[in-house]
Formats: sequence, C-alpha cells, structure tokens
Amino acid sequence: MSDTIFLKSNENKYFKVNKKNLTCSTYLETLCDIDDNVNFIFINIDTDTLKHLIKFFNYNNKNPLKIDNLNSYKLHYNIKKCKIQKWYIFYFLNIDMVKYLKLLNIVMFLNIPNLYELMCIYLSHSIYGKNQEDLNENITVNSI
Repeated sequence: MSDTIFLKSNENKYFKVNKKNLTCSTYLETLCDIDDNVNFIFINIDTDTLKHLIKFFNYNNKNPLKIDNLNSYKLHYNIKKCKIQKWYIFYFLNIDMVKYLKLLNIVMFLNIPNLYELMCIYLSHSIYGKNQEDLNENITVNSI
C-alpha cells in the first residue's frame, strides 16, 4: 500500500499527492479506500486548475479550514472582514472568474464541503452590488 497517489488532469499531466491530504474530499477519500492499489485518479479539469486544487489539499491537511458559524459570514460584504484564516481568503484573490467557476464545479463533484462553503461565500461577496453588465463582462456561459 502506497501513501501517495497521482492525480491526472485532462491534459494528461500527473501530480503526486499524499493520500492523507485528500481526506477533505469525500469522493477522493472513498476512491483511495476502495482499492489500495489505485495508482492514479483522473480528474477532468485543466492542469492549472488541478494545481490550484492540490495547493488547497496540501495546505488544508496541515491547517484545516475552519468555518464555525457560516451564517455570520454571509452578513459581511467584504470577505476580508470574515473571521476565516487569511490563507483561505487570499487563495481566491488571484483567480479569474472563469477559473473560479471551473474550480467550484470540481469542488462540488469531489464533495469538499468546507471549500464549497467558502467558495460560495466568496462568490456572493464578489458579485454583491454589481449590475448585470458588470457580471456579463466577467463571466460568459461559453467560457466555463
């Protein structure tokens, strides 16, 4: 039994990941538990988005995301004022909206509850107060 596994992007790039870093994903943890001989798991996302997800896995294993009272975070319209660890807030600040929505889709599929909740909070903060034209400039359905 190996402690590592490879995650494969849809561009056929492989990334070695420690299995214990995948425990925040119910889906990936289950796949690893079903068969100890699994060498890799294909994740249908581009390499750049997969790298970003692995960055989360690695950091979260050592510094778990804490979202204790989610409803209080929804009241803040400036995500920097939320009482979430700063690394997780800055995790999203340099992601364009198209990449963000791709990441959100894969987070839902992989069943990563805490990251999904945080991404929903961030999304609501990023679109709050914007009109339809502003949103259309940043997001097109065909780009996702």
